[in-house]
Amino acid sequence: MRYKIAILITFLFLTDLYSQNTNDLESVSIIHLISNPEEYHQKKIRVVGFMNLEFEGNSIYLGKEDSELRITKNGLWLSLTRDKRNELKADGLHQKYVSLIGIFNMIEKGHKGLWSGSITDVERVWERKKD
Repeated sequence: MRYKIAILITFLFLTDLYSQNTNDLESVSIIHLISNPEEYHQKKIRVVGFMNLEFEGNSIYLGKEDSELRITKNGLWLSLTRDKRNELKADGLHQKYVSLIGIFNMIEKGHKGLWSGSITDVERVWERKKD
């Protein structure tokens, strides 16, 4: 009987952890992150934008033109390791529209503080394509 209770408690605990992890993810626009940073600080978010991958310039922007013109205030710094940046480049995601999941940080603003915030702990990135 104790064994069954222990299994039940373990199952409920793991179910609760899983639901917290998926429910804590918020889909949000870059515009909303820039205009309401305190609302999303240290929260797990999913965002869509144009990703640029380069030394001292890993970032996600509202659009391609913002990236090309280096309008950094219309973008967010991506805190990536060199290995992660190279992996994303190898996957063909440099200068592509992507969705990504990570943690938003309103304090860290990237190289020389040029961006409007940052996304850390990037755990998933995938290309957005037209249907």
